[in-house]
Amino acid sequence: RFWVGYQYVITNRNHSLEGHWEVAYKGSSEVFLPPDPIFGTAMSENENVLCAQLQCFHFPTLRHHGLHSWYAENCYEKSSFLCKRSQTCVDIKDNIVDEGYYFTPKGNDPCLSCTCHNGEPEMCVAALCERPQGCQQYRKDPKECCKFTCLDP
Repeated sequence: RFWVGYQYVITNRNHSLEGHWEVAYKGSSEVFLPPDPIFGTAMSENENVLCAQLQCFHFPTLRHHGLHSWYAENCYEKSSFLCKRSQTCVDIKDNIVDEGYYFTPKGNDPCLSCTCHNGEPEMCVAALCERPQGCQQYRKDPKECCKFTCLDP
């Protein structure tokens, strides 16, 4: 089992998980996208991105012939990398962040500010947003901190 630099983005959860492969870190001009994945471990309903894993078959006779398959796995599963580039931080807008700089990491919280350390977000702080005045129902903007859309009629 090896991680490779692709992520499977789920766009539809009907009877099958429809989606498409993307390059996990931007910057490559020409890429080969893997075929439709085999879905690995069970995932939660709110997961919309899985990571690509190349797995050799477990049967010795198949492995001897170099047979393998592409899996879409939970990105937090422990596994080796097929190849690994130097650690870099990537912000919420897919920009590469230099060591020691503040950034907002990818994820569900645009109000998070972290320091890039060895390719990982560390020493994070979060802004606490006051809910919008005069609005009973609202939705938080997933990409911008403390921005709301009022849903009242």
